[in-house]
Formats: sequence, C-alpha cells, structure tokens
Amino acid sequence: MLLRKVTFAVFCVLLNLESIAQKNVVPVTQSELTKIALPAGAKQDKRVFPTAAAQTALELEAQEHGIVLENSPEILTIPTTNKQAEQEILNNLNNAGFAKVTLPDETDYFLLNHISGVFMVYMNTSRNETLVYITRVRSVPNGLLPVNEINTSNPTRINTQAEISKNESIKEPTEVKKESVIQPENNNTSTKTTNTYSDGYYFVTTTFDDGWIANVQPDFISVKKEGVDVKLIYPENYPDNLQGDISDFFWNRWVVPYYRIQNAQKLDEGFSYLKINFIEGNAIETATQKSVYIGISVIVKNGICKPILAVAPTREIFYQYFKEPEGLQNMLNYNKFAVSANDLVGEWTESSSAGVNLYNVYTGGYAGMNYASSTDYFTFNKDGTYSSKHAGASSVYGTTTTYNQKYTGKATVSNWGLIITNRFKNATEDYWAQFEVIKGGRILHLQNKEYSGNTYHLIKIK
Repeated sequence: MLLRKVTFAVFCVLLNLESIAQKNVVPVTQSELTKIALPAGAKQDKRVFPTAAAQTALELEAQEHGIVLENSPEILTIPTTNKQAEQEILNNLNNAGFAKVTLPDETDYFLLNHISGVFMVYMNTSRNETLVYITRVRSVPNGLLPVNEINTSNPTRINTQAEISKNESIKEPTEVKKESVIQPENNNTSTKTTNTYSDGYYFVTTTFDDGWIANVQPDFISVKKEGVDVKLIYPENYPDNLQGDISDFFWNRWVVPYYRIQNAQKLDEGFSYLKINFIEGNAIETATQKSVYIGISVIVKNGICKPILAVAPTREIFYQYFKEPEGLQNMLNYNKFAVSANDLVGEWTESSSAGVNLYNVYTGGYAGMNYASSTDYFTFNKDGTYSSKHAGASSVYGTTTTYNQKYTGKATVSNWGLIITNRFKNATEDYWAQFEVIKGGRILHLQNKEYSGNTYHLIKIK
C-alpha cells in the first residue's frame, strides 16, 4: 500500500510538468460517465499524463481487490473554494440511484453500483482541490459487491451512451422475426412489419416499448416512429486526408444525393474540445417531392465515425423528438436485436490491451512500462454445449502476473438471455444477451444479470 501511494505521488509531480496541455482541462457541469450534476467550478482533465497516472493508480488499487477495470478514467477537479464539493457529489450520486460500496481498509477508493453498471472511484479533498477519478468496472469478485447494495430509491435510468451500446445495461424489448406481427407493450393495436432484407441472422426487427421500430438494412439500421425516420449508419473509419468538416462529408454523402436542400445550418460552437458535428435544415425529398426537415449528427471517437440521420415531416416534429443535437445521438440505443440459438453457433472473441510508459521525473530516463491485456474466446456448439478460454497478463513496475482459465458446460439461449454452466467454482452464470449490428456482422453483448460489471463484447470469427 505504501509503495503504491509513493508511486502515485511521483506521478503527481509529473502532472505539474504538463502545463502545455492546459487546453485539455475544460469546465464541465456534468460527469460523462455517471451523468450526475457536478459542483460549481468543476473541470475535466483529459491530458495524457494525468490520465495515465489516474489509470495506473486505479488499476493498482483494483488489483489488490481482484477487480478488473474496463476503460480509461474520467478525471474531475473541483477547487476547495467549494467546501462541500465532496459531499455534494456523493449526494448527487445517491439521488441518481448509485449505491456506494466501501472497499476493505480504504477511505479514498470505493465502488458505485447502479443499473447502468459498476464503477470504481477515487475521491480525495486536499488543501487546493477535490480530486475525483471515475472508471467503469468489468468484473468484481464474488462477495465484494452484494446484490442488495443496489440503490433502488430512485430508479431513474441513466443513459451513458453517446456511442455504440457497449456500456449500457441490456434491457429486453419486444423482438420480432421476419414477416411477423409486432405487439408493442401498453398498446392494444398491432403493427405488421415486413423486413425483406436479411443479414443471415434470425431476428432482423425489434419493436421497443416507446413505439420505435428498428429494422436491419444493408448500410444502416432504420428506426421509425410516427413518420420520423432515423438511419443509424454503420460505423466507419475517419476519412483519410479529409478536407473540410466531417459533418459536411456525411451530409454530402447521405443527404445531398437524395434531397433538394432549401436551407441548411451547421452548429457553430466556436472553439470546443468536445465538438458536436451537426447539420440541420429544410429539404424536398427527390423521390417523393415531399417537404421534410433533416438533421445529421456524426459522432467521432478513436478514429471511428458514427453518423445518425433523422428525417421528420416538419421542423416542429423534428424538434419534438430531438430538442438538442445530443438527443439524436441517443438513437444509437436502438441498435439492439434478440439472439437465437442458431445465431450463436460458432466461435466468438474479444481482446483488449492498454499500456503507459514511465519516465524518471528527475532524470527523464525511461523507467519501464505498465500494461494490461486480456483475451476472451467462446465456442458455442449446435448441441447446446460451449467452451471458453480467458487469458491475460498485467505488469506493474516490473512485476508481471498472468491468468489462464478454461471452462466447458451447457449453454441455454433465450431471445434476450444466455445461461452458461460450470463457470468459476462450478457456478452457473445468467447473462442478458443482445446483438448490435455493424457492417458485415454483429457484436454479441453479454452482461451478467447478478454482477452487471461482468460483460463481454464479442465478434464472430468462424
């Protein structure tokens, strides 16, 4: 414990040397991961050194408790002029349905359990500021996170997804197959939906409780409701040598060839680190000569573009559904399709890795690397059996640890669920299951019903 805290202090010295990247420290009013409101004066730090230091500190603490983390942390700072910052954050978390779970022998580190997932948090108030690190948890050892710790006093659904639904708790909508009748919940009428396109999977249509209906198409997911048509265009790499704005690029590809533009306006935020790429305007649909109102939003993350195009009969109806440009991004949540037993047959895998180079703060000399990597591999067979392999390695300040686990058992598939037996300590694990459609395939998302931080995001390789 002492070595970890000393090392963390050295990292903090490094952080002060990175003043050149101050433009990556921006004022914020809301946490990206938890979506709670933040105290006055809060800032988010996205600089490289602070992020590396925070990730290392969290990983070292997580390793002590057998916790596996999922992604890079969110770093927040609040000046000590706000004396109640720490308590205000805790109160806002509690009001949003997050349950605080203490870790043994720790005061600054703790877990948050919520219907949207499990998070690990570091929070400390010094003389100058309140410092907060938040990161998602992938898995927690049995017994560390009791099921009854979930806070249900305020069951508000926190939508954490402005990207593909990797991090969202899976909820079971009503699914339909090709040529079938949709029965929306809380609605006495039925809607006949025929999807003539098939990508080779059994379920190609999903109806949601709020009335949106999603259909798989060759280049996008079509999501419709009451005359509003949204296209969730499949993700693609950021264009090489792009001249101009990314929103113009997709506007010219998906709007200009099919509509006669009457007027259009691009969102102008001035200088913004977290830029929203958005264009909207009036147009005439070439094929039908109908007047429509169009908006396109392009999410860019890690070199991947995710365009979303919405078409409504009028501007008023468009704004009824999408009051803010960010609202269009939430439509990515509708790329969800049920799972059949035959669709699951085959080999599925995922892998991840992360590393940070270390340098001596006094000499500048290279001091090694901390890294972590993992691979998960599942084979589902036609006879209802499965096998899986899980391997990984991590190195912290020269000490390397590895693991290699293998399981075989029975796999039982329902439309939105998967039960697999003979897991760790012969346990049976029950998962929510859903497909997310991408160009040329699907991602299989699995989330443990008991421990929501235990997730897999698998691609079929055979």
